[in-house]
Amino acid sequence: MNQREIAEELDIGLNSVWHCLQKIRYVSRNPFEDEKAFENWIKNHSRRFFSEEIYWDISPMLQGESGPIYPDLLGKDSDGTPVIVEVKMGCPGRASVGQILEYAYAYWRTDFPNQSISRTIKIASEGRLRLFIIGTDFSPFVDGICEYLRANRINIRHLCYAYYSYKFD
Repeated sequence: MNQREIAEELDIGLNSVWHCLQKIRYVSRNPFEDEKAFENWIKNHSRRFFSEEIYWDISPMLQGESGPIYPDLLGKDSDGTPVIVEVKMGCPGRASVGQILEYAYAYWRTDFPNQSISRTIKIASEGRLRLFIIGTDFSPFVDGICEYLRANRINIRHLCYAYYSYKFD
């Protein structure tokens, strides 16, 4: 086959792909009906986000400034390091950063009276925390704040779970 024949076959192949792409119709972007469903999905698929299984607390409660507060997800990784997750449907904003930092502070100051997973991870963590803000959309602003905090030795990550569903017409 010479170069011209190869180019013609390639052109035919690209035209076929182009015609197929024109028939694809966007159906949905978010498969979760609400934030709680998204949280449960993250819990059941923790390897996708954290590269390892996370052992989640059943009912995470921390002592906030004016009473109990409840992070979306609280658990520990295989090293015993606490993992605190703030989950947002859509694009996380400035408030998400404030929330996760409030949970980190509350975790640091909470005394866990019973032998729950929370007390175990507090004892094992020795001050280390892994913080995550996970949304269904990406926020450059939040990502920039997380980058700044990491530069100042705070282990925080901003992750986006984008799910796209398409249909051929």
